[in-house]
Amino acid sequence: EIEWDYPFELLVCYNTPKPMPEAEASLEILDGKEWLPAIGTPRGRRVRVLRVESSHSKAENLNAALEFVHTANVVIYDADHHPDADSLLVASAAMAEYGVSCIQGSTYLRSRPTLLSQYINAEFFVTHFVFFPAMQFATSMGVFGGSNALWRTAALKEFQFRADVQTEDIDLSTRALLGGQVTIRFEPRCRSGELPPASMIALYRQRLRWALGWDQVTLQHMPSIWRARLPCGQKLGLTYILPLRWGILLSATLNALLTPLVALWYFESTGGQLGLPIDLCILFSLCAFLGVCAVVALN
Repeated sequence: EIEWDYPFELLVCYNTPKPMPEAEASLEILDGKEWLPAIGTPRGRRVRVLRVESSHSKAENLNAALEFVHTANVVIYDADHHPDADSLLVASAAMAEYGVSCIQGSTYLRSRPTLLSQYINAEFFVTHFVFFPAMQFATSMGVFGGSNALWRTAALKEFQFRADVQTEDIDLSTRALLGGQVTIRFEPRCRSGELPPASMIALYRQRLRWALGWDQVTLQHMPSIWRARLPCGQKLGLTYILPLRWGILLSATLNALLTPLVALWYFESTGGQLGLPIDLCILFSLCAFLGVCAVVALN
């Protein structure tokens, strides 16, 4: 259903630790198939399935798939993504307008059956429509998020994905930006829907991997930020999302711990007799920072 006026090939690359006969048989049937075009849709939309032998990661799958990409641009989606029909047109128009190496789109949850998924979707909205645009405005810098991203193929092939890191997308972003030749731009209007983690445990494991991956990238690349030949804004942006991230998390954690103690001292010393408005403020503060505690734990 993607709106695109030219032929394209969909590369489905995967790895599996053990055979999955039924799933792999379905994929074999798809391999080499051509979409039946709707009215007004050009022919030439083909599926190619690639099982990456000896692969143990998404990074190795992507590197293997890149060997089969011979077009000027390539777009990356996770397997659960359903991009909006006009997303590729929006991304390609933005790439042509700004002359950048990568356009990173926004994501949302296309299935929100639980309160947890509603929370994650709200978090995605704030991230993609508030935080990322604000960072781009302040630093003229974007970050590759691993999916729903349009790349110039030459730039992506130059840096490749590392299989020895937890978050290959952030690592590639950092290496590419520090090189000074790659520019990344956010485009929130380029939207794609994904599925939420299946459970709270799955969410915790996902966020733990993200946190470890960000820490890993920070430790490896932090010394290079201020030595790199980059504009001051981009240096500040990389400093903010990498080492300064620790300071922000530490501050949030300390606030989450100290505010209940201050509130307890208030109740013990005054008996809570200063009036209902102040009592309500204290209760609101407690609830807010309990929420911060939960967010810190998840991240």
